[in-house]
Amino acid sequence: EVGAPVVPDVTCEYNEQTGLFLGKAFDNRIGTALLASTMKDMANEKLDVDVVAGLSSQEEVGDRGAEVVVRKIKPDLAIVFEGAPADDTVMPDYLIQSGLRKGPMLRDFDSTIVTNPHFQRFALDIAKENNIPVQ
Repeated sequence: EVGAPVVPDVTCEYNEQTGLFLGKAFDNRIGTALLASTMKDMANEKLDVDVVAGLSSQEEVGDRGAEVVVRKIKPDLAIVFEGAPADDTVMPDYLIQSGLRKGPMLRDFDSTIVTNPHFQRFALDIAKENNIPVQ
């Protein structure tokens, strides 16, 4: 029926030859998994702050969903798990946002955010200490 909501029937597959997963919405899938894993890892930590997790939708539409989460939670600091496209297989070098097997992307600026440089340095230092490649 015209106007009826739909849900795509998309499978996630692992290609053993390339060592890559194939599927849709990996930014959402991986972000959700990272968030759940992080909260589980921190469950027994004694911290002087409240750690709150939130999931949102419609992030491709001007961060619409994230704005709702931010208004509800009112965080002092937000760490966003969002995947940039690994477009190194289809784009010329000067247009590549991030690439496969090159580590997580730490975005410091786009049309909607400017990252605190001290927090960016903190994240990069942790990556270096733990031999985690970043881009």
